[in-house]
Amino acid sequence: MGDGLKLVLQRVERAKVQRADLEREVRAWADAGAYTVVSQLYPNTGQTLFYLENVAEASPTITALIAETIHSLRTALDNLAYQLFLVCRTDPS
Repeated sequence: MGDGLKLVLQRVERAKVQRADLEREVRAWADAGAYTVVSQLYPNTGQTLFYLENVAEASPTITALIAETIHSLRTALDNLAYQLFLVCRTDPS
C-alpha cells in the first residue's frame, strides 16, 4: 500500500475517533435532559407523530466535534481523489 493511501486511511481512522467522541458528547447532552420527546396520536389515520420539545442548545464541544469530523472526512476524500488522479493519469507531463 502506498504512502498516499496510508494517509487517506489515517484520516478516516481519525474521523472514527472523532465520531466516537461526538457520540459520547451527544449521549451526555441527551442524558442531561436536553430535550423532551412528545407524541401525538392521529385517530383518523392511527399514526403517532413523535417530535422534540424544549431542545437545549448544543454545547460548543459538540459543534466543534461535528466540524472536526466532517473536516477529517473531507480531507480523506480530497487525498483519495488525488491518489486516484496519480494512478489514473495517462499523460506523465
